[in-house]
Amino acid sequence: MPRLICVFICFVMSTPSWGQVNFQWSQEVNLPYQDSLGQNLTGTEIMHIISHKGELFAGNSYWGENSDPRQGQVWHKNNYAAQWALDFQMPAPNSRVPSLNSFIFQRDYQGLPIRPDTLLLAGATI
Repeated sequence: MPRLICVFICFVMSTPSWGQVNFQWSQEVNLPYQDSLGQNLTGTEIMHIISHKGELFAGNSYWGENSDPRQGQVWHKNNYAAQWALDFQMPAPNSRVPSLNSFIFQRDYQGLPIRPDTLLLAGATI
């Protein structure tokens, strides 16, 4: 039986003058979930969340899950009001996306300067 996971994101509501931050928690998604293109978002836990080029990205995992397919996924969210959507599904048997990171490439393979480009790289494991 698929497990249910809830993703909660904390958003800053206000910052009082004395430096404390007030937060409001909101439930973002219950799994399994279908995005606007009909793609299934599944998994049992979120391994990594990162901001990249103004969007939010999350890498998921399957912990103790026996159903197939168990392929790790990268989700994205364009803005605060947008719904989560599937950005990439790892090929089998990669069931975890434990790392996401944004890298700026400034040189080509020969070490020569290029126009800087920022890419999001995802790591996957079994």
